[in-house]
Parts: sequence; structure tokens; C-alpha cells
Amino acid sequence: MATRKMMLIALAIVPTLWALGAPDAGAGQRKLKQLRAEVAGLQAKIAQLQSEVQFVMRRDSSVVAPGQPIGGICTDPCSFDADEDGVSDCADPCPCDAGNTDGDADGTPDCVDPCPGDATDACIDPCRMDSDGDGRPDCDDPCPWDPASAADTDGDGIPDCQDPCPEDTNNRCIEPCPLDVDGDGVKDCVDPCPWGEASGRSCAPTPPPPTGADGCIVGGCSSQICSDDRGALASTCEWRAEYACYRTAKCARQADGECGWTPSDELAACLAAAGSR
Repeated sequence: MATRKMMLIALAIVPTLWALGAPDAGAGQRKLKQLRAEVAGLQAKIAQLQSEVQFVMRRDSSVVAPGQPIGGICTDPCSFDADEDGVSDCADPCPCDAGNTDGDADGTPDCVDPCPGDATDACIDPCRMDSDGDGRPDCDDPCPWDPASAADTDGDGIPDCQDPCPEDTNNRCIEPCPLDVDGDGVKDCVDPCPWGEASGRSCAPTPPPPTGADGCIVGGCSSQICSDDRGALASTCEWRAEYACYRTAKCARQADGECGWTPSDELAACLAAAGSR
């Protein structure tokens, strides 16, 4: 059909070409101008026909199996029925199984059944599973992946398979600061001299904090502690705005007999300002 259209267009050009032979020069120029316009229009029609022919050829060359929908990922799944069971794919639990097979007759098609061979779905129930084969269901087994009897090496009541420190009753292995190498009672992470003399290593000694006449001592990483107990003077090293207030405060024994920062209007105002930041 496309070839026939092209032939008709070509035949339509012939009378126009014959008209160019007219003796009137002015008329010839007008006809030439008209001819050029007609040729441009014909070229546009030919290009359109070529495009249509190419489209038809591409369409006819594509082979689609019977029953297979023509479409892609941008098409509507509800317009297809891949297994031809009368239920559109978007509403079909098993779009590729016309029978929606249910091997264990539990009402759930095999294609979406986690345990297609078991109507009780025991394969996903931990209380009916025994992963280590020791005779105890997983939901009641403290060590569901270890068939051996649950051991508790350190006797802390936590089975070794769950114990972060199976050989330490106090579970010190998970403490943030468990070590005290020099045995001075100060944890290494806050000890200015963690090796001390106990390990035979030299360590520049830190002068003891000054002690007032009443025995109160200023300590802590930021000098924020007032106490008469040297063991309580170690602290972690984080900074807080209120610690700056203690630089001008007085550490002394208070009316209750305990060491503490002596209250004053200046200290109260400083702490209030620090707390509002």
C-alpha cells in the first residue's frame, strides 16, 4: 500500500513539469515557484510514508506467543492474566499457576505458603523447631544451635553460649574500664599513672591534690570534685560548663560534716547561668 501511494505522488508531479514548458517566461517563474512548494510538500509526505512503513515492518516482525500479553514494566498488570485462570495478575496470588495449587490443603496456595508441605506451618514456629536436634524446642532451648548440654563455666547463672564473659562471674570483660594494672584502686582509664611502681616502670608522679586544714581535697579531671576521700577523686574527663564555676569556689567541710563546695551568691549565679546554656 505504501508503494502504491508513492507511485501516485510521482504521477502527480508530471503535469506540473509539463507546465514548465509554457512560452510565457513570467508564468514559468510563477509555476517554478509553485512547483518548489509542491515538491517540499511531497517530500514531507514521503518522509511520513516512510515512517509509517518502518513502523508496520517493525510491528509485523515481532513475534508474540499466543496468550502472552504485549507490554512491559510500564503497563498495567491488572490488564493481564498470565495463567489465563480468569483472575487478573494483580489480584492473583499465583499469577503463573492457573490451579493455585495447595499441596497441604491449609487454604494457602503453595506459591505463598512458607511451609507448602505442612498444614500446621511448623517450619516457622520456633516452639515446634529443634535446630540442634537435642530434643528441646528452640523456644525453650537456651542454646538452640548447640546440641550439648548448656554449660555455665563461671556459675553465674548465664549459659556459656549467652555469657559475654563465660569465665568471669562478675562479667568484668564488658565493663568500660575494667583494668587496674598497678593495683592502686584507680582504673587505668582515669589513672594518670596507670602502670605505677607495681609493674616496675617509671611514671612521672602526679603531685597529690592540695589538702585544706579540714582535710577536704579538690580533685577530678576538671577539678570539679570536693571530697576528703582520695579514692573518690578520680573521674572521667568530660567537660561541662558548670565545672568552670568551681575554679573560684571554696572546697571546705560543711555544716553536715561532709566536704563540699561552700555555697555563695557568686557560685549560685554561675551554676544557674551554666545550666541555662
